[in-house]
Amino acid sequence: LFLNAGIMPVSRINWSAFWPPYPSHVLQALVDGGQLLECVDEATQDGLQAIFATNVFGHFLLVKDLEDFLANQGRLAHLIWTSSSTASKQPFDIDDIQHANGKDPYGSSKYAIDLLSLALNEKLNKRVLLIEH
Repeated sequence: LFLNAGIMPVSRINWSAFWPPYPSHVLQALVDGGQLLECVDEATQDGLQAIFATNVFGHFLLVKDLEDFLANQGRLAHLIWTSSSTASKQPFDIDDIQHANGKDPYGSSKYAIDLLSLALNEKLNKRVLLIEH
């Protein structure tokens, strides 16, 4: 099972990300968007933040629903859940897991995927299910 999602509604380009113009700073902004793209996030009809719901929550529910099916195949099942090089611990706050109050909901959601896939890997490896991230 391969899981990959990304909703990143960009509202504007933050040109100040290129300042001060240190080569490594500019290169990082070009490689992974490092604070270059500013996202706008909003709540869905279900009350979840859209970026969190798309990038994290939907896949988590799918894995939970398929867990028994995948574990009972009689052979090793692989679950690949991709994240992003923009995953960032800095904006992530476990008390605001949906990142409703921050400035980098995309990076935060991708970091949440990293954490969640590691935790699921520990749990599901015991059930003959391998998670790769």
